[in-house]
Amino acid sequence: MTVATKIVNDALTLIGVVSPISPPEAEQQSTAFSVLVDMLNRWVKDETLIGVDALNLAVVPSAISGDINEASWATGALKALLAEALCPYFRVEPSPRLNLLISEAHETLLIHGAPNPEPTWPRNLPVGQGNYAPYGQTFFPGPDET
Repeated sequence: MTVATKIVNDALTLIGVVSPISPPEAEQQSTAFSVLVDMLNRWVKDETLIGVDALNLAVVPSAISGDINEASWATGALKALLAEALCPYFRVEPSPRLNLLISEAHETLLIHGAPNPEPTWPRNLPVGQGNYAPYGQTFFPGPDET
């Protein structure tokens, strides 16, 4: 569980807009927070994409001082994906390091957050050449019959 201010400031640091020497301005934080809220609302709305239950996103924060009730494994992914979303707003190209973090964030969300799909099988598959099927279609190659 992380306060939205921490995620916003870390994402701004990842894209190089702010640093420990030059803290973020209120306008930068406000822009980043609105992008974060939009991103979280999109995830909550389309829960089949990311599995909101795994992220523990019950409520999207309404203020920058609000707590994002995310799972502990999701904090780094949120920072990286927010940094990716902020790049066009601040006219910044993602660095190679940021691209790596974004890639890892996508993998993390897929591993932890994606819902387990139900397997679906076709109703029938064609009989392969050389299959012996006296009782109907088979899905695996049968023994060679001569």
